[in-house]
Amino acid sequence: MNFFPVFVITVSIYTLVCVSFERKRAIKDAQKQQLTFQHLYKIIPVIWIFGFLVSLPTLLEYRVNTISLEIRNQTWYGQSCDNSHMTSVYSITNSVLVTNISYMIPVILIFENYIQVALYVWRKSRQVGFARIAGGVDNSARFKSRIRIVKLLVVVAAIFALSWFPFFVMLLYAVRN
Repeated sequence: MNFFPVFVITVSIYTLVCVSFERKRAIKDAQKQQLTFQHLYKIIPVIWIFGFLVSLPTLLEYRVNTISLEIRNQTWYGQSCDNSHMTSVYSITNSVLVTNISYMIPVILIFENYIQVALYVWRKSRQVGFARIAGGVDNSARFKSRIRIVKLLVVVAAIFALSWFPFFVMLLYAVRN
């Protein structure tokens, strides 16, 4: 039951992590070779395999059980998905690992990359400002464009992190009980 959400979250957030590393590289190391489609053809399957491996313990943790309910001498059958066949240690350990691997670590990496980019752009914009004052070439339009891109990506990453925060809080809360 929880496999698919964990899988999708892991794949999507690590895709955002890769975007943050690429943006940092494109802005801070603009002279170096940038990522090509050949790089992406290798990176994307690795992200999906990694997402599957992170989610695999969750797939093993839950199973569908047939339940019966007797109401007025009639038996009703249904299905329930739970982890009652697993130990609580397994469930707690898996929840903590999934929360850290699929949420905490990537969010930290994303914001670390964007903070580095922001500091770099801020330092460069100051240098450009000083050069313009000294009669240098005006490169401020290029830096303003990069700042807008970084701001947009930070907003996307922040919305993503805030949107999934309740899921991981509830994941940890559910195994506690």
